[in-house]
Amino acid sequence: MLKKALLALSILALLLSSVSAFADGGAMLTSLSTTAGSTGKMLPATFDPYQYSYILTVSPDVSRIAFTPRAPYGSTITVNGAYVASGAQSGYYPVSDHPLMIVIRVSYGGQIADYTIFVQRRPSEKRTRVSAGFISSVYQSGNDWFIAADLVTVKYRSSSYTDGSRSSYTNDSSYLYRYKVSPHCVFYTSAGIFTPS
Repeated sequence: MLKKALLALSILALLLSSVSAFADGGAMLTSLSTTAGSTGKMLPATFDPYQYSYILTVSPDVSRIAFTPRAPYGSTITVNGAYVASGAQSGYYPVSDHPLMIVIRVSYGGQIADYTIFVQRRPSEKRTRVSAGFISSVYQSGNDWFIAADLVTVKYRSSSYTDGSRSSYTNDSSYLYRYKVSPHCVFYTSAGIFTPS
């Protein structure tokens, strides 16, 4: 009976020493996961407790994201200031086309470590394709400028060097593509140079 009690105490002391030895390195996360799943691509690709900044890109259709941080026993974790228990999922944060900064703070024994994750959407094909069309209007809404374009489908006649630049186009819809532009951008048109500002 005494041997069993001593063995149990020895195991408990070993476990406590291993936890405190890990925590002695300072406040740290042991792991971090997100709800982005396989669509999330992180840089650096592998989480490291001693790497404090990450860029996480998600697919264009992701509208919100949550994090599950883990830290040694006795640590306090906050995600953008909101308390989260180790191993529990944080609240959801909205993701848009603008960068989102998430700060995960770990406190332990008077020490603090901040992990910063910059979340951004990968550009969609709609935002990155080279489009041809007609500018319908350039207008201002509040402090922002927008352009509306009537897109057309361009078909090149050949891939050869001599004939590759010849093309035709069709306008099979009246779809207007609207997007925000910089107030200092310059448009070159047949009527001359135009700038929104």
